[in-house]
Amino acid sequence: ISACRLVRDKRPDLSVTILEKLLAKGIDAKLIILGNGDMKPEIEAKLIAKNIQDKVFLLGRVSNVLDYLAASDV
Repeated sequence: ISACRLVRDKRPDLSVTILEKLLAKGIDAKLIILGNGDMKPEIEAKLIAKNIQDKVFLLGRVSNVLDYLAASDV
């Protein structure tokens, strides 16, 4: 899970890179990204280019972040 504003300074794209590496090692992982920002279109494009859009859930800004954190494994 990644919870942050989707802006360069927060580097939300690193979560996608880590997911790619996990999938390449045969680990069936999924990623939830909570937050909005300027990088959202760029992240969406990267997911499509890497063909991993089915493994990532871009949920936008949510008010119950702690519920997602408690339910996640990492």
